[in-house]
Amino acid sequence: MAVASTAADLDTRAAKATSEADRQMIHALIEAMPGGFAAMNSFVRETICHALEASNTHYEKTFKALVAELTASIANNAENKPLPTLLTSVREEHSEGSKKLSKCETEKAPALRAKKCDGEKKA
Repeated sequence: MAVASTAADLDTRAAKATSEADRQMIHALIEAMPGGFAAMNSFVRETICHALEASNTHYEKTFKALVAELTASIANNAENKPLPTLLTSVREEHSEGSKKLSKCETEKAPALRAKKCDGEKKA
């Protein structure tokens, strides 16, 4: 994100080089291009923008896959075996205190309650 913030105000004219001769050569090449520094600035900004969009798309896909995997894991755990009492009571206290359940908890709450009730009936 810091790179994108910097790119928004980027001016390739202000770029530095290891030597003054290199800087002058680079400036001459950019000035000789159609559009010069303005075109180069636009090119760099556009390239960074596309990279950010690709990064965001990858992040969202990975995030959704992880949530789906965790949700499935929670469902499998709720169907196969109850949580230890300590973990169950901590989750219930937290849920009651905040009154806001996560997507994972909301989707699996009926299965978790059913398992808890089954366990209480057996006791």
